[in-house]
Amino acid sequence: MKNIGVIQARMGSSRLYGKILYPLHGLPLLAILAQRIADADVDRWWLATTGNREDDLTVAWGNALGWQVYRGNTTNVLSRFTAIIKKERPKYVVRLTADDPFTDSDVINKMLKQAHEMPSDKSLLIAGSDNGLPLGYPPGVVLAERLLEAETEIPKNQSYHTSHVVSWLFTKNEHKRFVIPDDWPMRPNWRWTIDTMEDAKMVAAAFTLFGSEYSRLKYTDMVKRLDNRPDITSINANIRQKSLEEG
Repeated sequence: MKNIGVIQARMGSSRLYGKILYPLHGLPLLAILAQRIADADVDRWWLATTGNREDDLTVAWGNALGWQVYRGNTTNVLSRFTAIIKKERPKYVVRLTADDPFTDSDVINKMLKQAHEMPSDKSLLIAGSDNGLPLGYPPGVVLAERLLEAETEIPKNQSYHTSHVVSWLFTKNEHKRFVIPDDWPMRPNWRWTIDTMEDAKMVAAAFTLFGSEYSRLKYTDMVKRLDNRPDITSINANIRQKSLEEG
């Protein structure tokens, strides 16, 4: 049963240009993420970026990190995923965004295991702040074949679904919630993603706190350390998450 991971990334960002290369521990965010997901049960990692000239640097980093790279449409992110799926023909796709450096192999592997056990009427496994975890920590796991079908189903007047990749399946009630381990503390109000400078400052402070262990800390370890530093978790507490329709 083949699993691939696809990391969507581009330099362009309306709120924080170039955030995917934000420096942490002297490395760009993409390199930090690569270290944290290195032990995931994924057969191959892909970096899905745009064909824009500004993403030549994104491509260079993807190649340097040993990932396969695909360049495609700037706004239709789903089309990048489906092009990769047609090349690889996997059973499952782990979907990551390159601005989520807290994501790790542990949560990916736990989610893959549960995705493999989903009932036949479900095609998407998700988790997030609405069921207790910080925004930006868990990835999504989706049946690859269903993404190919979704591409043909999305109405033209709802093209924002192509930016979010899996949101169409969510609206069709094909999602299942990740069953969170009993020993994982719930922190639904924390933002573990980079979308603004406040987010970047929070991430930088958190990873400085983690020190040399940043690449191997798991969820409970990170929460334990950050619980003692509300001055860090509050840095981006007032940032509003963009709506689905905003892309």
